Amino acid sequence: MKSDVRLAIVIPAYKAEYLMEALESLCAQTDKRFRVYIGDDASPGPIREICDRYRHELDLNYHRFDENLGVGSLVAQWHRCIRFSSEPWVWLFSDDDVMESGCVEAFYAALTETEERFDLFRFNTLTIDGQGRVVMISPPHPPIESGLEFAYHRLCRKRSSFVTEYIFSRKAFTESGGMVKFPAAWCSDDASWIAFAGDKGIFTIYGPRVFWRRSRINISFAAPAHRDNKLEACCLFLDWLCRRYDASETTRELGIEYAHFLECCRRWLHHQVETQIPLGPIFWMKIASDPGFRFLGKPADRFISVVCIDLAFMRRVLFRRTVWILKMPLLILGRLISQDNRRRG
Repeated sequence: MKSDVRLAIVIPAYKAEYLMEALESLCAQTDKRFRVYIGDDASPGPIREICDRYRHELDLNYHRFDENLGVGSLVAQWHRCIRFSSEPWVWLFSDDDVMESGCVEAFYAALTETEERFDLFRFNTLTIDGQGRVVMISPPHPPIESGLEFAYHRLCRKRSSFVTEYIFSRKAFTESGGMVKFPAAWCSDDASWIAFAGDKGIFTIYGPRVFWRRSRINISFAAPAHRDNKLEACCLFLDWLCRRYDASETTRELGIEYAHFLECCRRWLHHQVETQIPLGPIFWMKIASDPGFRFLGKPADRFISVVCIDLAFMRRVLFRRTVWILKMPLLILGRLISQDNRRRG
């Protein structure tokens, strides 16, 4: 066992489709000072068989759990996988993302450069599709960012963030009580990075990047079945954030009035609600009556707001369908004329 290994790359695994690509990116690392821990979340896929192929190339530890925790609590699955490891630094990676070959080397260089003053490091990212094609390049992160600055820019939707771009110290993880738990793990990662950053901030590692995959597999998590959990998590996240930072801190560190910070919270929550449309009358009443949605205003204002969101959505759908219905006769006529011209020719 290598004594100079300080990094655990932890992969909570359930999907097998892209796991080989993730492991291939680990094999390609120019610095091999890491151990891989794969926690099989009772997957029906061939996770073990894929891992067996890489045991001679990677310092790989595989464990299959009997219970599928991820379906009910993704944070609980993250926790048991992280606790399966023991190294002082943890990279919570994914079973379908990939990293460039210099990432581990760049991490150790950053540790030396910063003299380990930070508990949280991150890489810049690109988004790839199911075929591995780059579909988006995320704006580069600033060299150093405080937890509050990160929170503010996330609320303003000016900062991208994916779980797999972060490496954190086990010390910060333990002292914070692990990852912050919200329903469906929605916003749990953002809250955890804010907590782990503490008073030290987040240090960005420039150079090699992480490729986050957007595919049919993870897009399915946006299904309506998760809507209630997601919106509840959004409210809990804002409560958690406002308990963590008071008016004097936001004014001093961000240079803005606290009222502006709360307005950012309101706009962010409004956007989160918009992404879950259509809501329907039952959800209109829930948002109006649930005090967790107080950032959207008074109950009557919340009710009017969400009704307007749904009506605007229905208007857009009705408009598109009307256009489609009006276009159909023209398309049919065009096809008939084309067929008639071919017969005459």
